Amino acid sequence: MKSLGGAFLLVVVHLMFALTARADGYNISGKILKPDGTPYSGSAVSFLLEVTNPAGTCALYREQIVGVDMSNTKGAFHVILGSGSRIFPTTGALESLFSNDSVLNCSDGSTYTPLTNDERSIKISFYDGSAWQAFAQQPLKSVPLSTIARVSGSTKTIDTYSAANLLRSKTTVPELTAADVTNLQALLGGTSTTYLKTETDPTVKAFAKTNLPTCAVGTVLKSDGTNFSCVTDNAGMSLPTGTAGKYLRHDGTNWVAAAPTIADITNLSTQLSDKVSKMQVPSCTANQTTNYNFITDAWQCLDINQALAGDVTGTMAANVVSKIRNVAVSTTTPSTGQVLKFDGTSWAPAPDNTGAGGTVTSVGTGTGLTGGPVTGTGTISLANTSVTTGTYGSANQVGSFIVDAQGRLTNATNIAINFPVTSIATKTGAVTLDYGDIQSATSRYMTYKPNNIACADGQILRWVASGTRWECSTDTTGTVTNVTSGNSYVTVANGTTTPTITLNVGSGAGTVAAGNDARLSDARTPAGAATGDLGGNYPSPTVARIQGVPVDTSAGLQDGDSLVYNSTSGKWILKRAGGCEAGWTRVNKGAPFCIKQMDATLRTFGASLILCSDAGADLCTTTQLVHACRDGNKLALNATAWTTSLFAGNVALALNCSSSGGAYGVSSEDLSMAPAKSSYCCKPASN
Repeated sequence: MKSLGGAFLLVVVHLMFALTARADGYNISGKILKPDGTPYSGSAVSFLLEVTNPAGTCALYREQIVGVDMSNTKGAFHVILGSGSRIFPTTGALESLFSNDSVLNCSDGSTYTPLTNDERSIKISFYDGSAWQAFAQQPLKSVPLSTIARVSGSTKTIDTYSAANLLRSKTTVPELTAADVTNLQALLGGTSTTYLKTETDPTVKAFAKTNLPTCAVGTVLKSDGTNFSCVTDNAGMSLPTGTAGKYLRHDGTNWVAAAPTIADITNLSTQLSDKVSKMQVPSCTANQTTNYNFITDAWQCLDINQALAGDVTGTMAANVVSKIRNVAVSTTTPSTGQVLKFDGTSWAPAPDNTGAGGTVTSVGTGTGLTGGPVTGTGTISLANTSVTTGTYGSANQVGSFIVDAQGRLTNATNIAINFPVTSIATKTGAVTLDYGDIQSATSRYMTYKPNNIACADGQILRWVASGTRWECSTDTTGTVTNVTSGNSYVTVANGTTTPTITLNVGSGAGTVAAGNDARLSDARTPAGAATGDLGGNYPSPTVARIQGVPVDTSAGLQDGDSLVYNSTSGKWILKRAGGCEAGWTRVNKGAPFCIKQMDATLRTFGASLILCSDAGADLCTTTQLVHACRDGNKLALNATAWTTSLFAGNVALALNCSSSGGAYGVSSEDLSMAPAKSSYCCKPASN
């Protein structure tokens, strides 16, 4: 495992965490930021949590949590200690880690004996996609230690008494006196006479166990079978003294001691003559009924759990409707909203597809209808009108009708045709009219309207062959009455009679050029500064931009180069055929990558990191710098460059290429001393 930095290029510079106890673990929250202050993100981040002794030398607990989604958390994470896959120990209560009362086991086989006030520490690591990155251990304060209260019932005591032997109160109570303790013991033992016990006798009705009314002095409780009420106590009422052979009998005014009379016995015999003694009826079991046997003159029990047939099968105690009108019923269990529907073979559950439906409670009748309103059954009919039933129209009559808004005939009559017509336009018999029959005369005009629509002013009648009819149409065959010139290029003579139109040909203003004008064939070389995506001056502009984005070829063109867009510089830049941009050198050892010494300036670790980030690259890994040193000294001879490796936030690794054969040395640099190295940056090769 690497400390924070290493191959993890985006260094965590800040961690916030909180730890709170839960029933099933401990909440741990934090935030991971990159060196530039932006949050780290990942869709499935793995965390390794480790609880240690205060010195961090004994791993008391270790677990791994996978699949934490940090893609939209802005660097924040939240995990639960105790919810992941245990690595060590595989069994045991999580709370026991925070107990200082016993010796605890370490993952390396040793043991840890905590002191009374010892706290615990936690180490948090996460996997960045290529390596584990570890934070420095953080002390856990008193919140987890409070969880010892959870095990107090079984492992902790107070003056040799366990939690099971103690009374607890959620509110402040006064100190118990000796008398209070005695009463409490009596109450718990069931011998208290101060409080009523809950009635458990099943023969006592429920209303008699609760909600008893408060009665006044001299009254008693009286039940009406449903509730108790307070009534006057008639305890002072005297009863007669009984003697042998007498019974208590009310004479309508008082209770008296009376001997049975013959009338009483006769009346009792009459009342019991058609009754069966309970002693005569046997006690039957389930699925039996009583039956009188006149042969034995006794009541007996008979089984009624007989087998059933027809549409109902099974027994009387466990019957099933298996058919309806001898059509089988499906055994499929119906679901909510289904109905029993015949599918052509059997009755089976199916959706009710008859619509929402409803119940018509009343149907009224409107104009022209009779019979309403109908609330159950009834007949709705058309109301009669005053029209006489019959046939209208004949050889010398035509029918005349009046229809109302409901479409009913409200009146019908015959109108006579005035015959005979002897002639039309002095013609008799089968008459055919032609244009000669149309005569001119004063106040006679043609009033023909095509399709009964009059033509607009100025329109004419035009024959339309496709429709074989006359239609109104605009007259488009008019006469030109005046022609004028719209500009100086045209001259018009005799514009109101016989116009002559002349095109003014020339080389001056207000003229047009002839086809053989020399100006149409001589050179027209542009001049001036080019604009838009073009740069330089006409007649030899250069392509300076593509779609408004500048083109940078300052690195010099080589065979196989292509243009790629660089978002950092906002330009189109050259990309070499080897998969590296212009100015970058391809290293083919290991996984191919591109390397570049940004300039000759020596910089600190942080300044070099920012320089590479601004160039759309990263600091080179230790492995990449070794490959560059060995691949023809693409890391310059005797050059020392920063690597990505960072330890404890203040120690970084630098690599020196010490010979042309690829020998190198690695040194640890204390960043607090602000050492400066050559700024080499790396990025992946595209192929």
